[in-house]
Amino acid sequence: MSVKMSAFSRAGRNKKVAMRSISKRYLFFLFYVLLLAGSVYAEDSMLFLESQMVYGYSSLLNSPVYYSLDSEHAEQKPSVGIEYRKRYTLDNQDLAGWTFQGRFAHDDANDTRTETQIYDAYFDYKFWFADIWAGHNRPAYGLNTILDTHQYLLQTLSAEGIGFERDWGGGVYTRFGEADLNITFTSGSGYMLDYSGNYLINTRISYGILNKDNYTAGVSFANGQIYDMVDYHRLRDNLCQTTSGGMDFSMNIRKWEFKFETSIGNMSGNNVNGTLVRVGYNLLAKNRLKLEVQPVFVTNIDNGTYSKIYCGASYTFTDNLAFRAMYEYNGIDNDHSVVGQLYFHQRV
Repeated sequence: MSVKMSAFSRAGRNKKVAMRSISKRYLFFLFYVLLLAGSVYAEDSMLFLESQMVYGYSSLLNSPVYYSLDSEHAEQKPSVGIEYRKRYTLDNQDLAGWTFQGRFAHDDANDTRTETQIYDAYFDYKFWFADIWAGHNRPAYGLNTILDTHQYLLQTLSAEGIGFERDWGGGVYTRFGEADLNITFTSGSGYMLDYSGNYLINTRISYGILNKDNYTAGVSFANGQIYDMVDYHRLRDNLCQTTSGGMDFSMNIRKWEFKFETSIGNMSGNNVNGTLVRVGYNLLAKNRLKLEVQPVFVTNIDNGTYSKIYCGASYTFTDNLAFRAMYEYNGIDNDHSVVGQLYFHQRV
């Protein structure tokens, strides 16, 4: 996930915390072995290579930066990676599969200047009554449930420390006509797998399918004891009791895209709230050019109530190559930043 619910001070970010966790590099190696063990060239398997260059400038630092949001956020940084998907069928029916997606990234917040990042690493199985998954995936909460933002500059509320991103555990998903129910049971430790009494239970109930109906609306609930994390960086050792609820809505109208998300919660006795609005407009043939604006309003323990404004533009050169740019005004410290991203994704 990150459980990017970080609502506490980031003063201790660079402090190394002893964690009872499984090594990221070991996990990356394990899934790489599983990848090689599968039939890469089988009709039900797909392997992709991914690379990106990220470069920007911050007025607060008055220097170049090599990340899109923050040096401790996983997204986005200069990186190379792989994505592998394998499906199993029975009588021409999709039955099960597993997915792995990981990167080796440049990381200014790490002493080695590198970071092994695992995004998706899960197995899923389709029963007659529901789909289930186990591994590393996105908890059922808010826009992040339906939007995979791992390659984009503009993020959901989880990037602001509101809501959840990826976590270790499992989930159940089922549909009832146009409605669906998504329940996840995860560790609450984010990208790092850790067991110390931590847990997280999320539920999202929604109506409509964005790619089919051009709209979807959902309500989400969360409860658990989680670690205060920013991706792979734990901010403090103690567990935080958290409870939250939220609403999200997405709609496409011709060339326009609208997204809304709001969340109200409590973390260790403190209010943690946020609201996001995103408006996008597509231009040119095949919507190759997209312009977006996204104001965000947040209340947390660190900075009280503040706002941010994101403006984004993206141009798709080919099915495999895209350029994206983003401007951010950060109301916390009056920082103006710009960042560019050249993103490559190719099936092999």
